[in-house]
Amino acid sequence: MGMWVTLGKIGLFLAVFAGAQSASADDYFTEVIRNPAPEQQISSLTFKQPNPLVKMRTNNDGVPFGYVQMEGSFAKPDYNLLWGNRKINRTTDGRFIIEVPLIGELTTLQMFAVGPLGKVEKEDIQIKMNDWKTFSESLRVQSPGAKFKFIPGLNFSYISYSESGRDTFSEIALTGKASLSYAFSKRWSTMGSFYITLLPLSSTTRDLPRFLGLNFRIGYKLPFVSDPWDLTLLAGYYFTTMFVPSGNYGFQNMSGPQLYPVLRKNNPSGSSAYGYVKFSPVSNQLSLLRMSNREMAFGAGMSFPPNSKGGAYGVTFDAAFVNLFFPESDVTISTYSISLGASYAF
Repeated sequence: MGMWVTLGKIGLFLAVFAGAQSASADDYFTEVIRNPAPEQQISSLTFKQPNPLVKMRTNNDGVPFGYVQMEGSFAKPDYNLLWGNRKINRTTDGRFIIEVPLIGELTTLQMFAVGPLGKVEKEDIQIKMNDWKTFSESLRVQSPGAKFKFIPGLNFSYISYSESGRDTFSEIALTGKASLSYAFSKRWSTMGSFYITLLPLSSTTRDLPRFLGLNFRIGYKLPFVSDPWDLTLLAGYYFTTMFVPSGNYGFQNMSGPQLYPVLRKNNPSGSSAYGYVKFSPVSNQLSLLRMSNREMAFGAGMSFPPNSKGGAYGVTFDAAFVNLFFPESDVTISTYSISLGASYAF
C-alpha cells in the first residue's frame, strides 16, 4: 500500500507540473483589422469571427506553417468576390470560407468586389498576431531542418516481479531513459532508445535487481492521416535483461522483433500529445520461444511548446507487461511496471 501511495504522490507532482507548463500551451489567436472608414470597406462584406484561431499544417516538403480559417459573408450575388486574383466561391446565400497563410506579425489580405458593370470595390484587411515571435520559433523547431532529436528523461517506476518457486517482490525505483531519433524525410525516420534502473528507492527484496532495455526502430508516417493528427508505424528490434546481485533468479538477454504504432496530435502552439502500444515476442539465446513469451506495453505523453532555445519539456506515462516461460527449467516469469516521468527534448 505504501508503494502505491508514494507513486500516487509522484503522479500528483507530475500533474501539477503539467498544469503549470500547459498554461503556456494555449492556442494562438489573431485579430482581424478592417479600415474604420466605411468608404474604405467593401460594402456587405462581413466576417464571422473577429479573432480566428491559428491552425497549423505542413506543405509538400514537410515544412510547417500557420494559417487562419476565415468565415465570412458577401450578400451581393451579382458581384464576384476576389482574394488577390483568386475568385472566392460562395454559397447561394453568400457565405464563404478561406484559409489565409500567416507570413508575420501582420498579414495583409487584399480583397476586391467586382460588379456586373465593372464597378470595383477594394479593401486591405490585416490579420494581426501578437505572439508571432513565439509561434514562428515553434515552427522552426518542428521544421525538417531539425532532423536529429535527443530526449533524455527520468521516471519514477513501480515494478512487480514474480517467478515460479519464489516469492513475488515489488519495488519503486528511479529509471533513466533516453532516445535519439533522426528524420530521413517527411515520412521516414529511425529511432534508438534505452532505459535502465538507476536507483531502487523502496523494495521488498534485499537483492535490489535492476532492469535494462534497448530499442531500435524504423518508422513510416502514414500519408492518409491528416493534420493535426499523424500515425506512425514503427518496427524494429528489442533487447532486455535483468541484473540480479545474487544471480539466483531473473532473466537475461531476452530479445526479439517489435511493432510500435504511435498516434500523435500536433497543436498550433507547438505542443503535442501522443499515445502508443507495443508488442514484442522475445527469444532467449537466439532460439525463438513461443508467442506467449512477449512484452506488451502502452503509454501516452505530452510535449509542451518549445522555449526560446528550441527545447521542450514533456511528461510521460508508460505501462509494460512481460510474460516468459522456460520449458527446459519449467520456470514461469511475469513482471509488470508502471512509470510516470518527465523529459526534455533537445
